[in-house]
Amino acid sequence: MNHNQTSRFTAMGLCISLLALVWMLLVSLMFMPQHQTMNFTLPVAAPIDVAKTHHTTNLAALPRTLADTNLVALHSFQQQYTYVFTGQVTCGANPCRDAAVQVHVQTDKNPGIVKEAALGPDGNYMVVVLFKEAPHEQIDWKINADSKDSASTELHGQQILEDDPDVVVENPIQLL
Repeated sequence: MNHNQTSRFTAMGLCISLLALVWMLLVSLMFMPQHQTMNFTLPVAAPIDVAKTHHTTNLAALPRTLADTNLVALHSFQQQYTYVFTGQVTCGANPCRDAAVQVHVQTDKNPGIVKEAALGPDGNYMVVVLFKEAPHEQIDWKINADSKDSASTELHGQQILEDDPDVVVENPIQLL
């Protein structure tokens, strides 16, 4: 055997050894559990020294209170609605001055809003209810009217909230 053949066999042996090593590495990666990692040690460059500078900050320019990051929320698409319930309470043919009127409003986000109305001398009432809700949700409302001289009356209603945030619900109430 001459020198060229020996170096050729040596080169082939090195290639086969390298291929065997790569093959074993790939096979070991195939059978390694997914949660387990392999540790490789790579040479690390020397740390870089960074010049330290001293920064001064005007404390008066900083805000006194920082925003609470726990309160960050996605857009809820809710809007403010103003419902005005109005009408006249009559006892028989005459206006009632001493009736009690309550308005109950219920939505998904506002389960129990109750407002009392003050009656005018002519029996007129007006109740303004403010709430936040997403458009196209349902609102249920109930108006209770009661007088010591008459039986109580209850009116019910439902609506789907539209894009218009200001709604007037007019309901005359007849107490017998």
